[in-house]
Amino acid sequence: MPPRRSCLTVVLLTALAACGSGKDAPPGTGTASATAASPGTRDAAPSPPGDAPPAGPTLTIAQVPAVAGVVQHTQDDAVQDLSIAEADAGAPTSLRMERHVTKRTKVLDVRGAFRTRVEVHYEAARDVQTAAGKAEEHALPVAGKTYVVARDDAGQLIMATVDGKAVSDDERAILEDDFGSELGRLPGMAAILTGRAWTQGSPVALGAADIAQVAADMGAADEVKSATVTWTGRDGEIASFAVAIDLVRAGGVKMPMKAIVRLDVAHARPVEVLGTATIEGATPDGKITGTMTVHTLNRYE
Repeated sequence: MPPRRSCLTVVLLTALAACGSGKDAPPGTGTASATAASPGTRDAAPSPPGDAPPAGPTLTIAQVPAVAGVVQHTQDDAVQDLSIAEADAGAPTSLRMERHVTKRTKVLDVRGAFRTRVEVHYEAARDVQTAAGKAEEHALPVAGKTYVVARDDAGQLIMATVDGKAVSDDERAILEDDFGSELGRLPGMAAILTGRAWTQGSPVALGAADIAQVAADMGAADEVKSATVTWTGRDGEIASFAVAIDLVRAGGVKMPMKAIVRLDVAHARPVEVLGTATIEGATPDGKITGTMTVHTLNRYE
C-alpha cells in the first residue's frame, strides 16, 4: 500500500500552508529590509571566528493573519521509485508509487490569526502503483467529494461531508494528514520561516527547539536529526528558501530530504514546493532503497 502522504509533503506543504492566508495586503506588508540581525532567542548556527564577511541582503517575513473567504487551489504530485531486495530472494523488486491530488480549499472561519474551519473539495485524487511493468490506478476515497474540516474549542479535529454522508476511516486519515497540523495553530516550519531575520545565502542550522517544532508535524515515530534552512534569493514578491532535513523514519529507514520553497512574501504563503529525498533502510520485507520527488503548486483567490 502506498503511504498516506509523504513526510516531505507534510512538513513543507501543509506546514507552510498556514503561514498566511490573507487577501491582498498593501505592497511590502510582511517584509523588512535591513542589515544583518540576530534571530534573538531562536537557535542558529554560530558565527565563524575571525573577520566576518560583509553582510548580504536580509529579509524578515511577518506572519499574516488568516482571512475568511480566501480560496487556495493546490496541485500536489508525489512519486516514489523503490527497490526492495527480499531476503533469500532473487533480483530486487522495483516499485513505483505515485499520488496525484488537486483540491480547492476555502477558509470558512478564523480564530485569532489562524484558520479554524475550512471547506475542501477534492477535484481529483488517485494513487498509481507500478510493479513488473503493470500499473494499477485507484481513486482515493476523497476523490470528487467535499468536506468541512474544523478544529473545535477542545482542540479536536471535526470532519463532515457537505452532503451529510458518513466519513469513513480512510477518508478521515487523508483529511487528518491534510489539515491536522495546520488548523488552529502555526505549524513548525511556518513558525521557523516567519519572524526571523534571514541573510541571503547564509544557512541557518536549526537548534533543538526548532527541530522539535518540525518533528511535531511529522509524527512521533519519525526522528529529525538535523535541519538547515537558507534564504537563497528573491524575485519581486517571491522569496526562495532551500531546506535540508536529515530524517530517520520509523524502523530506521533513512530519508534525507532537500527542497526548494517559493514563498509569496507579502502574504507569507507558499506558491511552489519542489522536494527530493533518498530512501535507504530495512523493512519486514527486506532491504529498501529508492528516491522520492514532491511537487506542489498553489494558486490563491
